[in-house]
Amino acid sequence: MEMLKAFIHIKVTEQHNDEVEDQDEQIMGTLKYLT
Repeated sequence: MEMLKAFIHIKVTEQHNDEVEDQDEQIMGTLKYLT
């Protein structure tokens, strides 16, 4: 059970990191567009 919890936690964290990276790319793209 602990292994499963750890695995799910890793997957959720990876997905969250991907979402944050996408947001960063959108922000950088917007800044490039504005400047």
